[in-house]
Amino acid sequence: MSTELAIQRALEDARQGRLPQALAAMRSLAQRKPKDMNVAQILGLLLAQSGEFEQARHHLARAVTAEPRAPGFRNNLANVLLQMGRNREAAEQLAKAIELDPTYARG
Repeated sequence: MSTELAIQRALEDARQGRLPQALAAMRSLAQRKPKDMNVAQILGLLLAQSGEFEQARHHLARAVTAEPRAPGFRNNLANVLLQMGRNREAAEQLAKAIELDPTYARG
């Protein structure tokens, strides 16, 4: 199965309320594709959805470190940091996302 198809299947599982299955699939995919930062990001988002914020932060921070010019990765990391009460760090990530892509300031 392709990486993209595996991601789509995991996201559909999460949408259908099968978050444990989605997480298991993404953890497995992350082990097979450790350098794929889209996989790391999706895993981070699913972990945040399950309330595992520290693990989510870890995976999202890895994605930001690997691809520092990706505003979406920074935005997602900022959202998790906000949920963790780490407001200053979240603001720094959002400011950088806006610097990289000013459309993040709209909305």
